[in-house]
Amino acid sequence: MKDREDILAHVEDIWRKAEERGIVRNSPFLSERERGLFLEKIKRERGAKFLLLGGEEAERQAFFFYPSFMEEEECRELLLEDNPVVLL
Repeated sequence: MKDREDILAHVEDIWRKAEERGIVRNSPFLSERERGLFLEKIKRERGAKFLLLGGEEAERQAFFFYPSFMEEEECRELLLEDNPVVLL
């Protein structure tokens, strides 16, 4: 259980830094269970803006958090144009 708590704390830190710094930040690829735990946390606290990428049927997906001033489409364009990571 400690590992899950560490992962959730790490993902929350990424989320907060994205907002504080006004940049897009991504989490590591997370299992369905890990994503579910973090989504529960987001629902309680509200305010996180994110894309969940890795494929609809993918076993593991990553959160891409973006700041509140950015729209989802702008984030998608930024990821497609400037991201050195290839999303398969």
